[in-house]
Amino acid sequence: MEWDDVDGRGLRATSIISLSSTGPNSATATHHMTVQNNTGAPITLDLFAYCDIDHCDDANGDAAAGTNDRHTITDANCTGADVEFSAVQP
Repeated sequence: MEWDDVDGRGLRATSIISLSSTGPNSATATHHMTVQNNTGAPITLDLFAYCDIDHCDDANGDAAAGTNDRHTITDANCTGADVEFSAVQP
């Protein structure tokens, strides 16, 4: 997805999501967010990452634990298939 002028503030943003198979019944989704300042003036930009995953078909039994940049979602009703969510600043 692309935004040429986010909220009329002179910022261009691009979001790309790539999905790749990692084996039977598993995959990796990589989200890339790029923001370009077209104003010529310095700005402060605060970004956050959020993921709402319903593991094993619904939210019943889902639990998440982690740190500021990495979370693991597990489901007591679904064995051997955890979901990991992480954010990395290049």
